[in-house]
Amino acid sequence: MSAIKLITHNGKLIVQEDLNLNNESTTERDAFLKYCDPKSALVMTTISRKSVFSAFFRLLKIKYRAHVKARAIIALNSMDAYAIYFLARITGSDVKVFTDTEKAKHWLTAK
Repeated sequence: MSAIKLITHNGKLIVQEDLNLNNESTTERDAFLKYCDPKSALVMTTISRKSVFSAFFRLLKIKYRAHVKARAIIALNSMDAYAIYFLARITGSDVKVFTDTEKAKHWLTAK
């Protein structure tokens, strides 16, 4: 099973990845982003508590960062959201944290 999905929301393409499934999603994501125009890709990532720290740091290792327009992280609960938000602030990472997938999709497509 693929760890990334390409979904359309409000007429825009979003790369949806689940870092809970396996380590392959980063390779698949980077393979897709390689062919995107600079500052055009919208990336939405789901991270669970058991993998919050390792998944967040794998997320920071996006190989084609210049191709990403906006990134949203979906935390499965508010505790995870606070932990991810804190990590993002410390690392200076440009991500927005959500606990609701639909809100994340709306935010991404509004960018």
